[in-house]
Amino acid sequence: MKDASFETVLKRLIEGIGVKNASSLGPALGISSQAISDAKKRGSIPTKWIFIASTKYGLKPEELLAPENESIPVASGDDIQRVTRQENFQDSSSLLELREHLRSLREALEAEQKERREISMENRQLHKENAELLREIGDLRAQVARLEERKNRLAVVSEQSVANSGVA
Repeated sequence: MKDASFETVLKRLIEGIGVKNASSLGPALGISSQAISDAKKRGSIPTKWIFIASTKYGLKPEELLAPENESIPVASGDDIQRVTRQENFQDSSSLLELREHLRSLREALEAEQKERREISMENRQLHKENAELLREIGDLRAQVARLEERKNRLAVVSEQSVANSGVA
């Protein structure tokens, strides 16, 4: 079975959503006019558009994507509201599954964000410790330089060479 062509799916989206043309489809789906132009160039409707149209406007993906020789009744806004109880139940269970999936994704995202914040705090702490160690290294180098200077002065005062001074 062959899927509908790009033009057919686009026409079904326009009619199903109730907009006048492809350029007014963008705001209805929350996509840019550039995205519509890109889809036209590719000759392919992104799956995301079908998902948005089905969740936001109640359009059925199988009807949007049905082969071209099948006639698809285009529902008006009132028709979309008149859904049988069975369809409501199926949509509700799908909606519950979708909500559960979104909830688990949200939890995973929150866990990821929490971990990212913890890592960021650790990085800041390590950066502070690194800065402190660098300061300490600088202080120790200054102290070594002072000790070397003191060693050289002692060698000069005792009239010994620096190498033979015995001062470490």
